[in-house]
Amino acid sequence: RSTVLDIGLAETVSAVPLSEPAGDAPVLRNELVVLKTAAPEQALAFYGARLGLGLLFDRTMSKAGSRLAQFSCGSSLLEISHDAAAAAAGTPDTIWGIGWSVASAEAAHRRLAAAGRNVSDVKDGAAPGTRVFTARDGTCGLPTIFVERVGIR
Repeated sequence: RSTVLDIGLAETVSAVPLSEPAGDAPVLRNELVVLKTAAPEQALAFYGARLGLGLLFDRTMSKAGSRLAQFSCGSSLLEISHDAAAAAAGTPDTIWGIGWSVASAEAAHRRLAAAGRNVSDVKDGAAPGTRVFTARDGTCGLPTIFVERVGIR
């Protein structure tokens, strides 16, 4: 199942105050949004040149027939993922995953598990200094990761 991405731009009229954490395992902010695209050149042109997001990373994996790019979007990352199968099918851009920054991966994991959620074990992330786990249900079919930046808040 995929979610079609309908992009809209809005102007922030006034700052929205942060809510107070309701427990010992708060979600701090959005970490990243992953978009799957069949047209990476057009996606890079749109998010980079048209919207003015800063390109942080762009790598093509020719053996796998895929491409991965990351843009800076405020304090979050926008990740563009391309693979040959999506291109062959001509599918529209879709939201493929989302990530949340948490104060403590272990505490957030305990809270979600206690609420009956199916979550993976907490482990070291691919990026140095991160601890991560994924939610396997309750995410509307959207792959969801929780990331703690150890020593960074």
